[in-house]
Amino acid sequence: MDTKLLKQKILDLAIRGKLVPQNPNDEPASELLKRIHAEKEKLIAEGKIKRPKNAADKLPYRKLEPSDAPFDIPESWEWVKLKSFTYDLQYGTSKKSLSEGIIPVLRMGNIAWNGTVNYTDLVYSSKEDDIVKYSLQYNDLLFNRTNSSEWVGKTAIYKAEKNAIYAGYLIRIRTFGVSPDFINYVMNSLYHRSWCNQVKTDAVNQSNINAQKLSNFLIPLPPLAEQQRIVAEIEKWFSVIDEMEASRQDLQEAVKLAKGKILDLAIHGKLVPQDPNDEPATELLKRINPAAKSISPFRKSADSPPYRKDKNKVPFEIPESWEFCCVEELFNLNPKNNVDDNKTAGFIPMELVSAGFVNAHTFEKRKWGEVKKGHCHFQNGDIGIAKISPCFENRKSTIFYGLPNNIGAGTTELVILRGQQICAEFYLYLFKSAWYINEGTKYFKGVVGQQRVNKEIFTTFLIPLPPLAEQKRIVRKIAELFSYLDEISAEI
Repeated sequence: MDTKLLKQKILDLAIRGKLVPQNPNDEPASELLKRIHAEKEKLIAEGKIKRPKNAADKLPYRKLEPSDAPFDIPESWEWVKLKSFTYDLQYGTSKKSLSEGIIPVLRMGNIAWNGTVNYTDLVYSSKEDDIVKYSLQYNDLLFNRTNSSEWVGKTAIYKAEKNAIYAGYLIRIRTFGVSPDFINYVMNSLYHRSWCNQVKTDAVNQSNINAQKLSNFLIPLPPLAEQQRIVAEIEKWFSVIDEMEASRQDLQEAVKLAKGKILDLAIHGKLVPQDPNDEPATELLKRINPAAKSISPFRKSADSPPYRKDKNKVPFEIPESWEFCCVEELFNLNPKNNVDDNKTAGFIPMELVSAGFVNAHTFEKRKWGEVKKGHCHFQNGDIGIAKISPCFENRKSTIFYGLPNNIGAGTTELVILRGQQICAEFYLYLFKSAWYINEGTKYFKGVVGQQRVNKEIFTTFLIPLPPLAEQKRIVRKIAELFSYLDEISAEI
């Protein structure tokens, strides 16, 4: 269930007059607008606001022709411009903010898409004139006038959770005579998002909607009593949806933990029973690497029998028919492809490798001559594992499949493992296990934010080797259990 989409559907019903029934006893919006106009005249007379220059704006409101209306609304509602019930569309301070100061300065990053103010990553001001001029009042609306094309027009309502002023990329909107919460919901609807896309002015890496354009944004205005009923109904439904989302997140986390536990059982030999008829892993390993050059940490010496166990050195207990061996004894590390430059290949940057427990990736088609240099090489059936943080911890690993001409190249932040006579799916699950990832993080090197796994985790690190038949049984069981858990997730 897409809870964000569900919330947008509720807002769409609300702003069209379909969320709550109309009450014929409500004072119509036309009368409300006359009272707002009278209040404006009073404020003008008191010198608190200026009289509009546009003659049309001096009227209580201008009736919109049905053909000009963005969509149909109930008879008791009116289409009005935002400026009909506002008296302050003011840009914020342009002064530079500091990491410390007297009062927080809200910026475009503090405007959340759900119509609320996010108080993380704050900056501050101590300028007294700015604090007086730009101090926010309860129920002020903040409109993000400059941002990326996707984010311009974000709007939030200030509920005075803490004293604050606002920065220059925001416009403060003060309303009177209407429900600020209702207006905030209108300005968080897809209707408002569509309007922003139509009126924004695009420049390099940013878009802008100025105060003049904002003042002309058309609002579907219900009677005041209905505005309040709509707000109460939206908040009721949003509360239910938030509870659903919290429950879904809890269940999704439980599913994730369950998958992790399944992999933990699998790599310890506890997911499926052993079959005494299986060829033991010692024989399999002799075929895979009959003349191992490296000395595994569990061998007494180079002259010891190949692949002999030493229970004092292995990472954990495994079944009698299994063996521990180094990664490099099972896999060829970072192999190279030798193919014609004109052949089409699959190109895979890191963003095209899926994270999590799935085995999924996409690719771009490129000529081999364009991608063979400066990238890792792989082919169908190879395993790719991210070696950079946080991709490594996020399980960005995959078995390559469907590559054009069986070849591919990609980011050098992938380590490629090519194995033979093993079940690649079993080892992909092993590399996605919490045990392997936790061990790998112990081998991180580099500065925070650019850490990479040490090569040792892909070479001399010990991993278990089950009999080949058991590897395949384990993979089938994992797929069966994961499918069941995925069905649960889909129903959430």
